[in-house]
Amino acid sequence: MRGWTEKSHAKTLNLLKSFRAYIEQHQAEITALQILYSRPYRQRLTEPLLKELETKLRSNHAAWTEDRPWDAFAQANPGKVKGRSQAGRFADLVALVRFTLEQQPVLKPFADSVQERFSEWLMDKAKNGITFEP
Repeated sequence: MRGWTEKSHAKTLNLLKSFRAYIEQHQAEITALQILYSRPYRQRLTEPLLKELETKLRSNHAAWTEDRPWDAFAQANPGKVKGRSQAGRFADLVALVRFTLEQQPVLKPFADSVQERFSEWLMDKAKNGITFEP
């Protein structure tokens, strides 16, 4: 691993450990985390709820933007992190928290997950003789 020193490795693992600890400790206080912890989801995540989560994460630790933990996961678990998103930060915050909570095996941009599910839905409809035009 080029440029991968023991010090940077320890720093990366510390960031991830503290990020997960914060999420676990504050799951009852932050509505977005309550929703992400519940299975099935009892209510929808909204932009204001995700803004609240983002604000609380950033106010607790300046490095907890969606980029830093994502990059740390990519360094610590390169086989489990697929790409980076160019889409909205809130959607990727959902993917990041779900991966942190081990609710999904691979960290990938949320838009990729949505596109995969949509493609599967279209194929399922096509098998049943239902087609759509662009």
